[in-house]
Amino acid sequence: MQPGMRFLLPLLLAASIVPCTDRVNAALFVEAGALEWRDALPPLPDGTKIAVLEGDPAKVGIYTIRLLVPANSSFEPHWHQSDERVTVLSGAMEVSTNSDPASARRLGPGGFHRNAARAPHSFFFAAETVLQITGVGPWTSYPVTPAPAGKSRGE
Repeated sequence: MQPGMRFLLPLLLAASIVPCTDRVNAALFVEAGALEWRDALPPLPDGTKIAVLEGDPAKVGIYTIRLLVPANSSFEPHWHQSDERVTVLSGAMEVSTNSDPASARRLGPGGFHRNAARAPHSFFFAAETVLQITGVGPWTSYPVTPAPAGKSRGE
């Protein structure tokens, strides 16, 4: 992995972790009012907040987080090592899975999108939006940049 390619991991370290000591036998309940929202770090847009519902996104294993994204924000084109499942809880997002912004799909409350591993994608938020993201950690994100000649992305 090239230095500097992991660019979302620092925001996870600033996040609050909800402990679940016995993942096999224990139920986990998180009331919306009990979430600990913290400032997300760059490269996420200024004003973005993060709350961790379960797991530790910086470690191997399942995690679930929420992001509160301010209006008129975007996530630049990027990709992940593993699948990521995104549900819009409030607001709306435009999802682009290629370089043509005209091909973006709008998802409102209840909308769902699965980002396949290594599939480039980007988001735009016209209004304040809350997302819930579930995946298998560690949650890493890589900017979309041209791969060096003769190499595939992620090598």
